Amino acid sequence: MSNILAVEDVRSLINKAQSIINFAPELSLKYILLAEKQADKNAQKEYFGIFNKIIGECFLLLEDYESAGPYIFKAENFFNINDNPIETIESKILLANWYNKTGDKNKAIEIFNQMIISSTAIGFNEGVIRSLYHMSILYIGEGNFYDAKEILGAINSDDLDGLTKDFIINFKLRKVHSLIKCNEVSNLESLLAECLDESLRLKDSNLIKKSYENYYAYYKLIDDTDKAFYYLEKTYNIAEEIINDVPHAKIAKLLTQYEVDKKEQIIYDANKKNKELEEANSIIRKQKLLLETILDTIPNPIYYKDVKGKYLGFNRSWNETFNKGQASKLSKTVHEISTDFDALKFEEHDQDLLYNKHLMKLETKMVLSDNKEHDLIFYKDVFRDEKGAVAGIIGVINDVTELKQISQEIKRANNFLSAIVNLAPVGICILTKTGKINYANNYLRDLMYYDGNLNDISIYNFVVDTEIAEFKSKLLDVNPNKEVIETEVRMTSTEGTIVYVNVLISLLSLGSQDDDFYLCVINNITDRKIYDESLRRSENELKEANSTKDRLFAIIAHDLRGPIGNFREIFRLLATNRKIFSVEEQTSLMEELHKSADYTFDLLENLLQWSRNQRDELKLVANFHSIYDVFQLVCRELKGVYDTKKISIVNQIKVPHIGFFDKNMISVVLRNLMSNAVKFSYPNSQVLVSSIKHEDYIEVIIADQGIGIEKDDIEKIFSSIDNKSSLGTARERGTGLGLVLCKSFVEKNSGNIWVESEVGKGSTFHFTIPIENNANH
Repeated sequence: MSNILAVEDVRSLINKAQSIINFAPELSLKYILLAEKQADKNAQKEYFGIFNKIIGECFLLLEDYESAGPYIFKAENFFNINDNPIETIESKILLANWYNKTGDKNKAIEIFNQMIISSTAIGFNEGVIRSLYHMSILYIGEGNFYDAKEILGAINSDDLDGLTKDFIINFKLRKVHSLIKCNEVSNLESLLAECLDESLRLKDSNLIKKSYENYYAYYKLIDDTDKAFYYLEKTYNIAEEIINDVPHAKIAKLLTQYEVDKKEQIIYDANKKNKELEEANSIIRKQKLLLETILDTIPNPIYYKDVKGKYLGFNRSWNETFNKGQASKLSKTVHEISTDFDALKFEEHDQDLLYNKHLMKLETKMVLSDNKEHDLIFYKDVFRDEKGAVAGIIGVINDVTELKQISQEIKRANNFLSAIVNLAPVGICILTKTGKINYANNYLRDLMYYDGNLNDISIYNFVVDTEIAEFKSKLLDVNPNKEVIETEVRMTSTEGTIVYVNVLISLLSLGSQDDDFYLCVINNITDRKIYDESLRRSENELKEANSTKDRLFAIIAHDLRGPIGNFREIFRLLATNRKIFSVEEQTSLMEELHKSADYTFDLLENLLQWSRNQRDELKLVANFHSIYDVFQLVCRELKGVYDTKKISIVNQIKVPHIGFFDKNMISVVLRNLMSNAVKFSYPNSQVLVSSIKHEDYIEVIIADQGIGIEKDDIEKIFSSIDNKSSLGTARERGTGLGLVLCKSFVEKNSGNIWVESEVGKGSTFHFTIPIENNANH
C-alpha cells in the first residue's frame, strides 16, 4: 500500500485520513503518518496542528490513551496560539474526551465550560453549540441521559443556523435518543420522521442507521412490537451494508447486539405464526386457486417446476400448445418429455438460472404438437418460498415464428430500399425537427466528404453560416398541406469545398407533431452554377469588349482626328501664307502645334499601354525600387509642361521609401496622375507630392489646388474608358484612359488607388505599393 500512497500529495492524504477516521482509525493513522513523512518543511509547519490532532484522535479511537495524549496537547496548544476558532474548538473537544477516557471526567467538564465561556465572550455561537453538544455526548456515554436531555433541550433550532447539515442531523438524533431514554416520547414521531428524511436526503448510511435505531427504541418503548421489529430489521440490514462497505470491529460488535435482538424477534414471530397458521393456509389455498385462474387466462404457455427439475404445473395454454390430449406431464423431468438434445440444453440453462437467480432468456427451435418447427423464446426466473429460499423455476414461452418471418420480410424490404437509396445519384436524408440527421445515404456522405456515419449530426453543420436562418425557415414552412418545398442553399464539405445544392423537402408525419420528420432530396447543382456563372461572366466580358472596341474606335476617330486636322490646317497656312503671319502669330501657331503634339503623344502612349494591358501583353516585372527616384524621372519628363503653366512641384517623398513594384507601370501611374494634376491646376499654383510608410505598404499622395471633381464623378473616374475627359484650366484635353490605366497598373502591383476631392479646392490622389514581395507571404 505504501507504494500506492507514495505518489499522493500531502493534502490528499490528510483528506483521506479525516474521511475514514471514525470507521477505520488504523488505516486513517497510516494515511496521516505517511502524509507527515512526505511533507516538506513548509508543509510540516503549515499542517503541524492538523497532523497532531488527527494522530491523537486515531490513538484515542484505538483506546491507546497514553500515545494519544502528547499529540492532542500539541494540537490544542498550536491552534490556541494561531487563533483558529474552529480548529481550537475541535482540539479542545478532543482534549476533553481524552480526559474523560482517562478517568478525569471533572477536568473534561471544566474544559467544556471554559469553551462555552470563551466562545460566548467573542460571540462565537458555533463554539458554544459544539461545546454543549459534545458535553451531552459525554453524559450520554456514562448513561446520564437526563443531563444530556437538559443540555440539548436548551439549544433552539435558530441557534443551529449556519452549522453544517451533518452536525444538525447528528444533534437532532442525539436529542431524540436522550428523550427516548428519559421516557419522554410525546409528540416525538414528527422529530423522528424529520431525522430520517434528512438522513435519507444526505444519503448517509450511518445517519440512516441511527434514525432506524431511534425508531426501534421508540416503538419498543411504547410496546408496538411489530413496528419495533420492522425497524430492527432495517437497522440490521443497513448495518450489514455498512460493514460490507467499511469493515470495522466496532460495527461487528454492534451487529452482535442486533443478533441478540433478532433472536427475540424470531421467538416472537414463531409464537405469532402458530396462531396465524390455519388462517394462512386458508389464504394460501385461495391464492393458489386465484393464481391458477390468472395463469389460465394468459395466452402464453406457462410452466413451473421444482429445483430438481420436476414439473409442478402448467397453464391451459401450455397444455394446448405442447400436450394436445396426451397424459399429464406432472412430476416428470425435461428428459422424460423432450429429446435428449433439447433436454440437455434446457437443463444446462436451468442450472445457470438457479446459480444466477435472475430473469434469463433462451431462444430455441422446437417441434410442437402441430408437428411443425417453431421459433420459441423462453423467459425463465426463479420463484421463492415463504422463507425467501429458491423453490423452483417458472417459465413463460413466447412463440415468435410469425414475428420472425415478418421481421425477415421487413429486413429484406429495408435492404432492398437501402440499396435503391444508396444507388440514387442524389443525396437523400431524413431530418428531425431540430435539424439532426436521422438517416443519410452514401451519396450525401460522399458529397460532404464525411468519413463515417452522419446520424445525429446537425444538417446545419454543413450549411453556409449566412444561409442557415433561411434554410431553417424553409424547414419550418413545410406542413402536410404543402407536399414539397424547393430551395437552393450552399453547403460546405468537411474539406472546405462550397457545394451548391437544390433541396426538395417534404414532411413525414407519424401522427404527432413531436414525431414529425423531414425527407430531403439533395441534388448537387454546383456544375450548373459554375456553368451559369461562366456564361454570365463571358457575357459581361463580351459586353465589355464591345464597349471597349466602340470606345477605341471613337477615340481613334474623334480624339486623333482633331489634333491631326489641326496639324494639317496649321501646316497648310504656314506653307501657303507664311509671309502674311507676323512672328508673334507664327509663335502662337507653333505653340498650338506643340500642344496638339503633346496631346497626340500622350493619347498614343496611353492607347498603346491600354491596348497591351487589354491583351494581357504586359507582364509584371517587380523589384525593389526607390519611389523617390522614379518620381524624379517622371518630373524631368514633364518639366516643360510644368514650366509652361508655371506650376510649382513640391516633392516631399521620403528618399528611404523603397517599395516592391514594376518600375515601368508605376512610372505610367505617376506620369498620368502628375499630368492630370498640372492639367486641372491653375497657373502659379503648386502640386504637393508626399509619401507615408505604413507597416506593409507605402502610400503616395499627389495633391493639387485645381478645379476639383464633382461628387457624382468621383466613383466612376477609375471604372471605364467611357468616362469623358474634362478640359483643363488652359483648355487642355485628356484621353479618358489615364486613370483607368492607373487603377489597373496599381492593382497589378498589389496596391489600391483612391481620390478625395472638393470642387473649387483641388483633388488629392492616393495610391499604395507593397514594401515586401507579397508572393513570399
